[in-house]
Amino acid sequence: MKASLVSLSLCYLLAGCSRHDSSQSISGTWVFDGSARHGINTVSRDGSYTGRVWTTNSDQVLESVIEGRWEVRDGVLVDTMLKHSDTNAVLPTTLRARIIKHSDQELVLQWDGMDNTAVLRKEAK
Repeated sequence: MKASLVSLSLCYLLAGCSRHDSSQSISGTWVFDGSARHGINTVSRDGSYTGRVWTTNSDQVLESVIEGRWEVRDGVLVDTMLKHSDTNAVLPTTLRARIIKHSDQELVLQWDGMDNTAVLRKEAK
């Protein structure tokens, strides 16, 4: 029994097996606030989401409406964007982010190809 618990713990640590590997654990409304980009995503229990993103360029604010799916696999958030209000957007687009921290109220991500981490905060119900 003790060996099984050690093996299971090792699996969680090495393979990224955790409660994070469930779309249900990321359901809710998540808000992010960066220097040039702000947004809100509402994620359903099945991982599908709808969202709005506001990007500031010089003195202009552009709003985008997006839809897609979030999935968590082996400690990585996989964001597949399926719809975008920009008719020139190439879809579907898939982005990946390593999950640095995940709690009931905060999600810290390191997106592939980016230096800075992104902090998303869950809105209270």
